[in-house]
Amino acid sequence: MRKEKVAEATPKNSRKKKKRILGILAAFLLVVSAATGYWLSEGGNDFIGTKGKNHMKDNRGYGVYGDGNSNSKDMEKVLQEETNKSMYHMHVGTSAIYKGGELIWDVKNVLDGFNKDKVIQVDVVQGEKVLFQSPTLLPGQYLPKTKVNLDFLTEGEHRVKSRLHVYNAKTKEYINTLETPLIIKVEKP
Repeated sequence: MRKEKVAEATPKNSRKKKKRILGILAAFLLVVSAATGYWLSEGGNDFIGTKGKNHMKDNRGYGVYGDGNSNSKDMEKVLQEETNKSMYHMHVGTSAIYKGGELIWDVKNVLDGFNKDKVIQVDVVQGEKVLFQSPTLLPGQYLPKTKVNLDFLTEGEHRVKSRLHVYNAKTKEYINTLETPLIIKVEKP
Protein backbone atom coordinates (compact mmCIF):
# COMPACT_ATOMS: atom_id res chain seq x y z
CA MET A 1 0.00 0.00 0.00
CA ARG A 2 1.17 3.41 -0.87
CA LYS A 3 1.30 6.23 1.45
CA GLU A 4 -0.19 9.46 0.24
CA LYS A 5 1.66 12.59 0.87
CA VAL A 6 -0.30 15.27 2.52
CA ALA A 7 0.80 18.75 1.56
CA GLU A 8 1.04 20.88 4.56
CA ALA A 9 0.91 24.65 4.42
CA THR A 10 4.27 25.95 5.29
CA PRO A 11 5.06 29.58 6.07
CA LYS A 12 7.26 29.68 2.97
CA ASN A 13 4.37 28.74 0.61
CA SER A 14 2.03 31.19 2.30
CA ARG A 15 4.46 34.08 1.83
CA LYS A 16 4.91 33.26 -1.85
CA LYS A 17 1.13 33.30 -2.36
CA LYS A 18 0.79 36.67 -0.64
CA LYS A 19 3.60 38.15 -2.73
CA ARG A 20 2.02 36.82 -5.92
CA ILE A 21 -1.40 38.27 -5.01
CA LEU A 22 0.13 41.64 -4.06
CA GLY A 23 2.08 41.70 -7.33
CA ILE A 24 -1.04 41.00 -9.39
CA LEU A 25 -2.99 43.64 -7.43
CA ALA A 26 -0.22 46.24 -7.91
CA ALA A 27 -0.08 45.54 -11.67
CA PHE A 28 -3.88 45.85 -11.90
CA LEU A 29 -3.88 49.20 -10.03
CA LEU A 30 -1.07 50.47 -12.27
CA VAL A 31 -3.05 49.61 -15.41
CA VAL A 32 -6.25 51.19 -14.04
CA SER A 33 -4.49 54.41 -12.98
CA ALA A 34 -2.69 54.71 -16.34
CA ALA A 35 -5.97 54.22 -18.23
CA THR A 36 -7.74 56.78 -16.02
CA GLY A 37 -4.95 59.32 -16.53
CA TYR A 38 -5.10 58.86 -20.30
CA TRP A 39 -8.91 59.18 -20.30
CA LEU A 40 -8.79 62.40 -18.26
CA SER A 41 -6.07 63.97 -20.39
CA GLU A 42 -8.02 63.26 -23.59
CA GLY A 43 -11.09 65.08 -22.30
CA GLY A 44 -13.11 62.23 -20.91
CA ASN A 45 -14.02 64.59 -18.08
CA ASP A 46 -14.60 68.14 -19.35
CA PHE A 47 -14.07 69.63 -15.88
CA ILE A 48 -10.61 68.15 -15.40
CA GLY A 49 -9.30 67.25 -18.85
CA THR A 50 -7.45 69.76 -20.99
CA LYS A 51 -8.37 68.62 -24.48
CA GLY A 52 -12.14 68.10 -24.25
CA LYS A 53 -14.67 69.26 -26.82
CA ASN A 54 -15.65 72.27 -24.68
CA HIS A 55 -12.18 73.73 -24.44
CA MET A 56 -10.65 76.61 -26.37
CA LYS A 57 -8.58 75.74 -29.40
CA ASP A 58 -5.04 77.07 -28.91
CA ASN A 59 -4.05 77.16 -32.57
CA ARG A 60 -6.05 80.30 -33.45
CA GLY A 61 -3.45 82.80 -32.33
CA TYR A 62 -4.17 86.01 -30.44
CA GLY A 63 -5.41 89.51 -31.24
CA VAL A 64 -3.56 92.77 -30.80
CA TYR A 65 -3.97 95.54 -28.25
CA GLY A 66 -5.30 98.96 -29.19
CA ASP A 67 -8.06 100.17 -31.49
CA GLY A 68 -6.98 98.74 -34.79
CA ASN A 69 -9.89 100.68 -36.21
CA SER A 70 -10.35 104.44 -36.07
CA ASN A 71 -14.14 104.00 -35.86
CA SER A 72 -14.14 101.74 -32.79
CA LYS A 73 -14.41 104.63 -30.32
CA ASP A 74 -17.30 106.16 -32.29
CA MET A 75 -19.01 102.78 -32.52
CA GLU A 76 -18.55 102.20 -28.77
CA LYS A 77 -20.06 105.62 -28.03
CA VAL A 78 -23.12 104.94 -30.21
CA LEU A 79 -23.65 101.51 -28.64
CA GLN A 80 -23.35 102.97 -25.14
CA GLU A 81 -25.89 105.70 -25.97
CA GLU A 82 -28.35 103.07 -27.24
CA THR A 83 -27.82 101.04 -24.08
CA ASN A 84 -28.37 104.09 -21.88
CA LYS A 85 -31.71 104.75 -23.57
CA SER A 86 -33.10 101.55 -22.11
CA MET A 87 -31.54 101.95 -18.66
CA TYR A 88 -32.89 103.92 -15.73
CA HIS A 89 -32.07 104.42 -12.08
CA MET A 90 -34.72 104.76 -9.39
CA HIS A 91 -35.14 104.14 -5.72
CA VAL A 92 -38.28 102.27 -4.64
CA GLY A 93 -38.99 101.35 -1.03
CA THR A 94 -40.39 97.88 -0.38
CA SER A 95 -42.67 99.05 2.42
CA ALA A 96 -45.03 101.98 2.92
CA ILE A 97 -47.17 103.29 5.77
CA TYR A 98 -50.76 104.44 5.40
CA LYS A 99 -51.99 106.51 8.29
CA GLY A 100 -54.60 109.25 8.54
CA GLY A 101 -55.29 109.41 4.81
CA GLU A 102 -51.60 109.74 3.86
CA LEU A 103 -49.32 107.26 2.15
CA ILE A 104 -45.69 107.54 3.20
CA TRP A 105 -43.49 105.69 0.73
CA ASP A 106 -39.92 106.19 -0.44
CA VAL A 107 -39.96 106.47 -4.25
CA LYS A 108 -37.48 108.58 -6.21
CA ASN A 109 -36.59 109.04 -9.88
CA VAL A 110 -32.84 109.43 -9.37
CA LEU A 111 -31.21 112.26 -11.33
CA ASP A 112 -28.18 110.81 -13.10
CA GLY A 113 -26.88 110.12 -16.60
CA PHE A 114 -29.37 107.31 -17.20
CA ASN A 115 -32.46 109.25 -16.15
CA LYS A 116 -31.85 112.66 -17.67
CA ASP A 117 -34.55 111.97 -20.26
CA LYS A 118 -36.85 109.52 -18.44
CA VAL A 119 -39.95 110.02 -16.31
CA ILE A 120 -41.78 107.46 -14.20
CA GLN A 121 -45.35 106.92 -13.09
CA VAL A 122 -46.09 104.53 -10.26
CA ASP A 123 -49.23 102.45 -9.70
CA VAL A 124 -49.92 100.46 -6.54
CA VAL A 125 -52.06 97.45 -7.35
CA GLN A 126 -53.70 94.66 -5.40
CA GLY A 127 -54.43 91.91 -7.90
CA GLU A 128 -55.65 93.98 -10.83
CA LYS A 129 -57.30 96.65 -8.67
CA VAL A 130 -55.40 99.94 -8.77
CA LEU A 131 -55.12 101.38 -5.26
CA PHE A 132 -52.99 104.42 -6.05
CA GLN A 133 -51.53 106.28 -9.04
CA SER A 134 -48.61 108.64 -8.52
CA PRO A 135 -48.03 111.89 -10.33
CA THR A 136 -45.35 111.81 -13.03
CA LEU A 137 -41.91 111.96 -11.45
CA LEU A 138 -39.31 113.90 -13.41
CA PRO A 139 -35.59 113.14 -12.96
CA GLY A 140 -34.57 114.11 -9.41
CA GLN A 141 -38.16 114.18 -8.09
CA TYR A 142 -39.51 112.00 -5.31
CA LEU A 143 -42.95 111.02 -4.06
CA PRO A 144 -43.86 113.12 -1.01
CA LYS A 145 -46.43 112.12 1.61
CA THR A 146 -49.46 111.65 -0.56
CA LYS A 147 -53.13 112.13 0.26
CA VAL A 148 -54.96 108.98 -0.78
CA ASN A 149 -58.01 107.07 0.45
CA LEU A 150 -57.07 103.55 1.47
CA ASP A 151 -59.49 103.43 4.42
CA PHE A 152 -61.07 100.24 3.03
CA LEU A 153 -57.87 98.36 3.97
CA THR A 154 -57.94 96.78 7.42
CA GLU A 155 -55.33 97.58 10.03
CA GLY A 156 -52.12 95.57 9.58
CA GLU A 157 -49.88 94.64 6.69
CA HIS A 158 -51.08 94.18 3.11
CA ARG A 159 -48.94 92.62 0.37
CA VAL A 160 -49.46 94.48 -2.89
CA LYS A 161 -47.34 95.36 -5.93
CA SER A 162 -45.92 98.57 -7.29
CA ARG A 163 -45.73 99.00 -11.04
CA LEU A 164 -43.22 101.57 -12.23
CA HIS A 165 -43.87 102.70 -15.78
CA VAL A 166 -40.88 104.35 -17.47
CA TYR A 167 -41.36 106.83 -20.38
CA ASN A 168 -39.16 109.02 -22.53
CA ALA A 169 -39.51 112.55 -21.10
CA LYS A 170 -39.49 114.29 -24.48
CA THR A 171 -41.54 111.97 -26.67
CA LYS A 172 -43.70 110.38 -23.89
CA GLU A 173 -42.89 107.05 -25.54
CA TYR A 174 -43.23 103.97 -23.28
CA ILE A 175 -39.89 102.30 -22.42
CA ASN A 176 -40.56 99.63 -19.80
CA THR A 177 -42.54 98.57 -16.71
CA LEU A 178 -40.97 97.20 -13.57
CA GLU A 179 -43.09 95.39 -10.99
CA THR A 180 -41.91 95.03 -7.39
CA PRO A 181 -43.50 93.68 -4.21
CA LEU A 182 -44.70 96.24 -1.68
CA ILE A 183 -45.99 95.90 1.87
CA ILE A 184 -48.42 98.61 3.01
CA LYS A 185 -48.71 98.83 6.77
CA VAL A 186 -52.08 100.34 7.66
CA GLU A 187 -52.11 102.17 11.00
CA LYS A 188 -55.36 103.53 12.36
CA PRO A 189 -55.04 106.99 13.95
